[in-house]
Amino acid sequence: MWGNIKRFAGDRINDLKNAADTVGNELEYRTNQLVDSIEDHRNYVHTGGADNSPDEVHAATSWAGKPGQFANKPVIQNGLDAINKSGANAKGFADGNKNDLNLIKNYYSDSKNNEVLNQYDMSTNLYLRYLSGRGAEGVQIGPERTEQLRTVIEQQKQNLQDPAAIENIKNSYGQGHIDRINKGHIPVYFAGSKDAVAPVKATIPRDLPGTGDFSTSLGSFWAEPDNNGGYSVTDTYDFRYAPKSKGGDGDANFKEFAKESYKGNALTHYHPKNVAGRHAVNGLGDKFTYTLQIPGANK
Repeated sequence: MWGNIKRFAGDRINDLKNAADTVGNELEYRTNQLVDSIEDHRNYVHTGGADNSPDEVHAATSWAGKPGQFANKPVIQNGLDAINKSGANAKGFADGNKNDLNLIKNYYSDSKNNEVLNQYDMSTNLYLRYLSGRGAEGVQIGPERTEQLRTVIEQQKQNLQDPAAIENIKNSYGQGHIDRINKGHIPVYFAGSKDAVAPVKATIPRDLPGTGDFSTSLGSFWAEPDNNGGYSVTDTYDFRYAPKSKGGDGDANFKEFAKESYKGNALTHYHPKNVAGRHAVNGLGDKFTYTLQIPGANK
């Protein structure tokens, strides 16, 4: 018996070692992929930034698909495409090169390029509106994301029928949230996964269709019912760690923490969330408030 147990334990240890090697190799592979993608865009014939003077830069044609057409593509893929369209250098943008940042700001602050923004996922669309100063004007998310958002709201509406969910919200957010719920407003919070063993009451999993995008763009939000069976969602897009003049908390300690936390290998340095964080910490971008109208199921 002990021999069998030892062999079993030995097999499991080998399995763990193999799994660790696989994860390590996959992380290295993904990091190299990310760096290669950035370098490919850096060498693109229409790049700008540190390698070219402004006179040599030409933005790509401002063709755009339908709103939300590329909403399900990875954020980094949409981000690189958006940078490329502006004529900027992807690596220069990530590293904070002023010329590249100005190319993106000038391109996306132009109302002609609203449709370019709207074709992407919400995180890319809203962040470029923040960075460029374009703000809420003309924002759309497309029919698929609209339907997914309606589904999320109605799922949360059902969650609120559970007294345990109401108690959870009261304990976490206070009586003010309960008062709004009693007026018919629906708070949506994202947490965990759909396969969680012990899901948190009154939250929506982050791995349902569209919810990963919503959780990194809208974040937690309120939906207010309208008179046509639909909902109105109003949100302010901002960054906590931006300076106070830009809508952040301006905390010096947090600012230093944020700067330090973005140092590391290429995978962390060029991750879209960390790039956006560095720019926000440095005061780039302007917060804005926007409203999404979500029609009812039969509209």
